[in-house]
Amino acid sequence: MIDYLLKSTMSIYKWDIHFKVLEDGNFPTFKGSLFRGVFGRAFKKVSCSMYHGECNKCSVSNTCAYFKIFNLENEEEKNNGILYTPRPYCFRNLPTNNRVKQDELISIGFTLLGESNRDYLPFLLFSYKLMDTYQYGKYQLKLEFLNIVDTLYNNKYDLNDDIPSDFGLIPNQDKNFEREGFEIHFSTPVRIKILGKHVFQLDKYSLINSIKNRYKILHENFGIFYKEDLEDIDDFEVIVIQEKSTNNKRYSARQNKKHYLPGIIGKYKIITNNKKLYNILKRLENLQIGKSTTFGFGQFKIID
Repeated sequence: MIDYLLKSTMSIYKWDIHFKVLEDGNFPTFKGSLFRGVFGRAFKKVSCSMYHGECNKCSVSNTCAYFKIFNLENEEEKNNGILYTPRPYCFRNLPTNNRVKQDELISIGFTLLGESNRDYLPFLLFSYKLMDTYQYGKYQLKLEFLNIVDTLYNNKYDLNDDIPSDFGLIPNQDKNFEREGFEIHFSTPVRIKILGKHVFQLDKYSLINSIKNRYKILHENFGIFYKEDLEDIDDFEVIVIQEKSTNNKRYSARQNKKHYLPGIIGKYKIITNNKKLYNILKRLENLQIGKSTTFGFGQFKIID
């Protein structure tokens, strides 16, 4: 018997994008910026029909796939760090090896949020295909798009297939929790800011703030949010198993400058028997936490 069922709802879709490497080459260490950048250029080319190509000047941006999923910002306000809404997607499970061989198969995870955004899947699919016309990184690596794969059932689809409406849909299933704790293992750095300052040691305060902010803002924008879900979930302790700080950097062609992306990667023991907190984190396993999740940051797994 589960004591509390989460009331907030949101459609979550997950799939993997499969490519084949066309020649030996190298990826950069920070692959999230590379794949997000190539995806953004391809997605805009597929979606945008305006000669100026500027979202803040576009009269139909509210119905544009690129604006609704990738951009979602006012260019003038962005200079002050203000976004309209969080972006409804994130990359995950990016390749770990820098060196790749010809004919090697690589897989990139993609998560999409919100039932209405699922309607843009044809635009996304053609964008993935267009990604194989670009060269990747300073080594000009070339890839060939193969298909997308449902992570739940391992069904493969390409441009010629009819894709079912529930493709990639992840069911929201709360689970019973009868233990005195669990572990959280981050596979990519988590980026957290508290009062405008980057966090370099994960503690209870920074973790619970990141959990609550991520859960609330995503469900408010792409689903239905009930504040009761986030009440009475603070009764836990964090024990560091291993931890180190990171500082990735990326170059923004649009802004013509480098950005430094400090974060933390590690493993943590969460001491609690709070069933609600456990199920919130199980849902956030699919959504990642912290800043810059579109680059693949903040990916974690719960170890029961």
